[in-house]
Amino acid sequence: MKAIALAQKLIRDLKEKSLSQLSADSRLELVDAINAAIQRLHELSPDHTKKTNGSLSLSAPVSAMLEVTNGSRSFTGYTIIGDELFCTIRISGDPIDNQITGDGNLLHPYNGPSGTVEAVIFGDASALPATLMEVISDPLIIETGDYLKLSNPMARDYRSPNRAICRPCRFRIEGNALNNNPASPAIFRTDSLPDQAYRLEFEAKLSPLRVGFEDIVTPGDELPFRTEHIESFLLPLARAELTSSSLWRDKDLIATTLRRAEEAEFRFINSSIHSLATPSNRVGTPRGF
Repeated sequence: MKAIALAQKLIRDLKEKSLSQLSADSRLELVDAINAAIQRLHELSPDHTKKTNGSLSLSAPVSAMLEVTNGSRSFTGYTIIGDELFCTIRISGDPIDNQITGDGNLLHPYNGPSGTVEAVIFGDASALPATLMEVISDPLIIETGDYLKLSNPMARDYRSPNRAICRPCRFRIEGNALNNNPASPAIFRTDSLPDQAYRLEFEAKLSPLRVGFEDIVTPGDELPFRTEHIESFLLPLARAELTSSSLWRDKDLIATTLRRAEEAEFRFINSSIHSLATPSNRVGTPRGF
């Protein structure tokens, strides 16, 4: 089911019966109710329904010529591409490695002679998309078959003035809450500077889906729920969220609607399948018998 179809079901409880005649504010109330219900079911869902396979690419080193000024965090002469954002950059004349924080922006002031200098950009970092909540496995380097191990966030190898250039062995996840263009709440970073391009595969936990205003105006993607869970679980929770709206038609139904939402949560928890495969048979002869 699409979000617009769910919204059509929800307006049956409202004073206004046509989705097209709702004001923008009223449509936003529908969006908020749907998102709140989705987030609640996501919270109650077993772990296997939130897992996915993720992939990241670490780029090979790239040479560039920059115009830099001593003491400045800005540079010109080179336009970064998306994959180079947050990556380490080694600029000739500066004794420490720097980091790209935006197009033409550095994390630290450049501490070398002003002018045109050579630089090397290393693919040691990659922004994790907002759809991923957590990396839950050791990433596999597809080219070598090796696994990266999670490192101590305060490990000295990340803070070395000039990190080694070689195949990465460890990784860490850095918070990046202030960056919103694009939305990248976390950065994946390796301990060393990759000497070549590598592809990584890992398991990740998904963030809950969010529907937008446009999804109840024109049909968008399908909601990520089993068909039989829409009316039984998602709809009751979304209806309960709408009971506080000024558009709610029958105030006498509020208590019943809230109770049905609680019952839906209870049934969802107890009916959810917690394993995608039949568990192993643990019945057998007692140890030592």
